[in-house]
Amino acid sequence: MQRLDLSKAVTPKFIPKHPRHRWYWFPHSFSPELVEEILQHWGLPQGAHLLDPFVGSGTTTLVAKQRRLQPVGFDISPLAVLVSKAKTESYDVQHLHAVKLQILDLAEEGIGSDQIDPSPFEGSRQLKKAFTHSEFQSLESLRIAIDRIATGAVRLFFTTALLSTLKVFSRGIASGGWLKWVDKEEASSEEIMQEFKRRAEIMISDVGQSLLPHLEADIREFDPLSEKIAASHFDAVITSPPYPNKHDYTRVFHVELAFLGKTEPEIKALRKQMLRSHVEGKLLPKSSEFKIPPILLESIRQIEGHVDRRLPKMLRGYFEDIFLLMENLKFATKRDAPIALVVGNVRYAGVDITVDELIREVAEQSGFIHEETWITRYRGNSAQQMARYGRTPMRESIVFLRNGN
Repeated sequence: MQRLDLSKAVTPKFIPKHPRHRWYWFPHSFSPELVEEILQHWGLPQGAHLLDPFVGSGTTTLVAKQRRLQPVGFDISPLAVLVSKAKTESYDVQHLHAVKLQILDLAEEGIGSDQIDPSPFEGSRQLKKAFTHSEFQSLESLRIAIDRIATGAVRLFFTTALLSTLKVFSRGIASGGWLKWVDKEEASSEEIMQEFKRRAEIMISDVGQSLLPHLEADIREFDPLSEKIAASHFDAVITSPPYPNKHDYTRVFHVELAFLGKTEPEIKALRKQMLRSHVEGKLLPKSSEFKIPPILLESIRQIEGHVDRRLPKMLRGYFEDIFLLMENLKFATKRDAPIALVVGNVRYAGVDITVDELIREVAEQSGFIHEETWITRYRGNSAQQMARYGRTPMRESIVFLRNGN
């Protein structure tokens, strides 16, 4: 089914206009309007348990809470969990104002350079490329002030404000699946403090405009590929697994992860743990029940010898990981529970990998019933692909399934 009216909603296009959602988002997020459209299509009752096992920047969980559903979000990225939890918490506006002033006072006057541990900066090549030593000290003084003054959800709130400030001054800009490094003049401590204050005040204003129901959102670090989810607990699932486009999100968000305290070995370990959508993904034990779709085998045969030799293995691994995910979701969702997967097709060496059709076939191996697929957008491929093989638009789709077990 063509649903090109959702072509902008399947991107982050509308996020900046939404309170709370705009606090921090990922470049490959979808907008709240997409979640609203899916929920309206299903007509879930209030109180239904809705799962997003790749929570990202929390769009699904926040919309779910706003609609008085019971949201649950999983992600293996501590950055994703932090910002998603911050968006779904309830806050007192006056308390936030008071804490903001205390944080700024302490960061500007009460934390000297002798109180800042230089080892995270010195030990991270990415942090040293992203910031000057002076800029890092200003940002780190804010982080220390937040940790000393704020607790619980309020600490998450101001850490999210700091992470959005970080993006303004970083010389590493997300570009596809990598960071593009740009030149910037050194920012003064005053400029960094003012930007943090501005962003915190926008967020505090958003809290006043978007009060949330008193429902707890369960958002946590969890690997839905290797850890078992609670049996028959969820009424529905909306999620978007990473596309098999070689984008490595531990590299895209390397600066943020390092600033949050992740060491280089920890970031590399996280890279290996992620779903195999990039060529450095993990190698899980093979599932004896997974059958590689013949159309995938034929596509791999066509591209072998024309692409990075790791890519065929990545594609096999990606759909095996999707199978493991579907097996877990089959166990975790109630009978007849609806599932919506937002996915994008890819192209390598001029060969189309029809991810939406392949995911449908893999899901049916797990006992899911395919109900329909909405084609939401046609997007271009990489410049190199288009220059060599011509412009063939790739579909972004929503695959609708139902648990038939």
